[in-house]
Amino acid sequence: MSPEEVVDGVINLVSLPEVCIKVNEMVDDPVTSANDIGNVIMGDPSLSARLLRIVNSSYYGFASKITTITRAVSVIGTQDLRNLILATSAVNAFSSIPNELVNMETHWRHSVYTGVLAKIIAKKCHVLHSERLFIGGLLHDIGKLVLYHRLAKEARDILLIADGHPEAVHDIEQDVLGFTHADVGFELSKCWNLPESLQEVIKYHHNPNPSSEYFMDESIVHIANVYSLKLDQDIALDECAALVDPAAWKNIAVSMDDMEDVVLLAEPEFDNALKMILQDSL
Repeated sequence: MSPEEVVDGVINLVSLPEVCIKVNEMVDDPVTSANDIGNVIMGDPSLSARLLRIVNSSYYGFASKITTITRAVSVIGTQDLRNLILATSAVNAFSSIPNELVNMETHWRHSVYTGVLAKIIAKKCHVLHSERLFIGGLLHDIGKLVLYHRLAKEARDILLIADGHPEAVHDIEQDVLGFTHADVGFELSKCWNLPESLQEVIKYHHNPNPSSEYFMDESIVHIANVYSLKLDQDIALDECAALVDPAAWKNIAVSMDDMEDVVLLAEPEFDNALKMILQDSL
């Protein structure tokens, strides 16, 4: 079975809502206004209510309550709003799929933490629209959820071979399946019509591709994913640093020494982001 076939067998179960796809397209259209986007979002009452709860949460900390979607679009911006819609829609897409092999809260904790680390690293590197790296981190492992559902036996064997070492799973998948969760996530991201930069981040989050146009994004999420082992396994920071692809360090303006500050900055933001993203899903 190929990554494409794996995704074909599950795409109807994990499709994004039409409004998410529409907003994704509209944000990149220069003639689209905040009102246009707000009107599309208001066509989905459940999504509208979820977004209003998020923008009024402690994560944003606005002084006055935001009561309309149009106001939310104006205050947080179309790029950030697209990211929120994508994030919550992706989490919800997998909420109804039974997965005996994974604790969904643990999975999303890892993903949110990776996203927060990626966003902070991106800010330190002065990356434009650093919030998009949060989404890259949040979605980097979506291929695992597809594999756990579609190839449960094989996935279980892989986890047994890894024996509690998540950093080894990617290589074991390649040996056992001939492809990895990153390949599956890449195929799903194409079906979801995500921005090309996100597709590439998902595909190369274990091995950033120096020839890619999005090598910096890939490097940032790769480093964030490795350092998320600090949360997952309580691994020391110097051990995390040793697991990072050396090419990734050379590609960004953050050093191993800087990562201690990054991790400290991530702690309070992680708690808020986790509540924001998962409040309706777990």
